[in-house]
Amino acid sequence: MKRIGLRVKKSRLANGLTQKELAKGICAQATISHLEKGNSQPSLALIVAIYQRLGLKVDNLYEGITTKACYTKIYAQVRTLISQQHYQESLAFLTEKIKINQLENPSEIKQYHYYYGVNTLLGYHTYSDAFYHFSLTLLTKTTNQADHLDLLATNGMGVAYLLNSEPRKAHTYFKKSEQLVKQSLKTVSTLQASSEIAKIYYTLAKYYSRDKEYTKAVEFCEKGIKLQNKHQLKDYLGILYYEKGFNLKKLNQLSEAEDYLVNAFYAAKESKNQCLMDVLKNNQKNDRLDDYPYW
Repeated sequence: MKRIGLRVKKSRLANGLTQKELAKGICAQATISHLEKGNSQPSLALIVAIYQRLGLKVDNLYEGITTKACYTKIYAQVRTLISQQHYQESLAFLTEKIKINQLENPSEIKQYHYYYGVNTLLGYHTYSDAFYHFSLTLLTKTTNQADHLDLLATNGMGVAYLLNSEPRKAHTYFKKSEQLVKQSLKTVSTLQASSEIAKIYYTLAKYYSRDKEYTKAVEFCEKGIKLQNKHQLKDYLGILYYEKGFNLKKLNQLSEAEDYLVNAFYAAKESKNQCLMDVLKNNQKNDRLDDYPYW
C-alpha cells in the first residue's frame, strides 16, 4: 500500500494538484493524506477513481490489494487458533505466512507484534519475547486512535508479568486494561475487536478469581458472555462459561455452576475447542473442578 501511496503522491504533484483538489468529488482530503503516507487502505473503488483522475493505469493495482486481503485471512486464521488454545501452531502459521520485514502498513505490523507476543507467551512462556512484542504493539501507531490492540497488548503485559511471578507489575497492567476496556466499548466497531475484547473479560475474571474475588470474576464473565451473545460470536464463549461456572462453584452456587459447565461443553464442541472439552471430560472423570489452565 505504501507503494501505491507514493505513486499517487508523485503523480498528484506532477499534475500540479493539491490533496484537496485530487479528493474533490471522490473522498475526503484526509483519505488522500493517509493513502500517500501508507497509513491506511481505502476501498478498491476509491483507489481506482483516484488513479483515473490522475491518468494512471490500474493494471498493477491489484497486487497490493490482494496482499492485504491475504494478510487479513492469515490473521483471521491466527485468531481462530488462539481462541482454540493452539498457540504453538498459531505462531508457526504466523511466522511461516508473514515476514515482518515485508509489512508496510502500521496496522498489519501492529497485529503481527501482538499475535507474536500472545503466542510466544502462552505457547512457550518466553516472557522476554512476549514483553518485547507487546511493547512494539503499543509503540506502533495507527490512524485509529482507539485501537483495540493497545488494550489487548496492555492486558497481555499483565498476564506476562503474572506468569513471570511479578504480581505487583501484573496488577498495574490488569487495572489499566480494566479501565481501558470500559472506554473501548464506546468505540469498538468491528466483530473482530468485540471478540477479542471478550477475551479480555476472561483474563480479568481469571485474575480476580486467583485473588479469591469470585463475585468480581463472575461479573467479568457475564460481561464477556453478554458481548459474545450480542454479536452472535462463539469463539470465547466456552471458556467464559467455564470460568463463570468455576467461580460460581467457589461461591457455593452449585446448581447454577453446573448449568454453566454444561453450556461450556456444548460451546467448546461448537467452536472446536478440544482443550476445553478435554478439561471438562477430565473433571467429570475425576469428579472435581479444576482451574482452567489457559489464559
